[in-house]
Amino acid sequence: MHSETDDNTVSRTYTLHYYFDPLCGWCYGAAPLLNQARQLASELAGQDIRLNMELHPGGMFSKPHCMPVSERFRAMANHHDARIADLTGQIFGQAYQQELLFDTARILDSTPPSVAVLAAQSMAGKGTDMLHSLQRAHYIEGLDITAEKVLLQRAAEVLNNPQDFLHSLSVITPRISERFNDCHQQMLRFNLRGYPGFVLETAPAPAVNNPAEPHFRVLNHQPFYGQPMAFADHLTSLLT
Repeated sequence: MHSETDDNTVSRTYTLHYYFDPLCGWCYGAAPLLNQARQLASELAGQDIRLNMELHPGGMFSKPHCMPVSERFRAMANHHDARIADLTGQIFGQAYQQELLFDTARILDSTPPSVAVLAAQSMAGKGTDMLHSLQRAHYIEGLDITAEKVLLQRAAEVLNNPQDFLHSLSVITPRISERFNDCHQQMLRFNLRGYPGFVLETAPAPAVNNPAEPHFRVLNHQPFYGQPMAFADHLTSLLT
């Protein structure tokens, strides 16, 4: 998969693993943290440090757990959205609040947007750009991010060369269940009980005849909601 930072001269390599779902409200709340981490990765590229970004969708609303928009779902969403907005400052648009949440014909399915994020990542290392674009489409514009036309529109905005996007979707879709299962297994390994989740992997230093295992550290991101720069500072402090 395409890496979001490429520098063959680096002396230290880290990977920030992000466990998410495109239709998870708390992942939308964490979007500024992820975006700041991506900016940090770009800044570190010139300092002999590589911070890669690995995206792990979990299929929260994928079959057989697709979720119809209903009165019960609307009440649950409104409750969580209010907390998310209060803690993170993220905005929930009028089209989402007054149209999408009242559209009882809408079925929430995490598979299409998850595939789109992975396609953008594999094509151009722009998975986080696609994720943020789809989150804005859903939570601000109230669009159906399960619809191919919406995915194609966002691909045209995010990717420099979106012509191969449909092909990439067709390649990734048959294997998306494997990606979901892998995400679940890793979350169990790291005792992540919900989305979103951040895990920092530190690559071992090269050693002759003494291979070392990578080190993984679960990051407690919750105290940094609404404080993306502080989250980046915390992440920087761990890159030693």
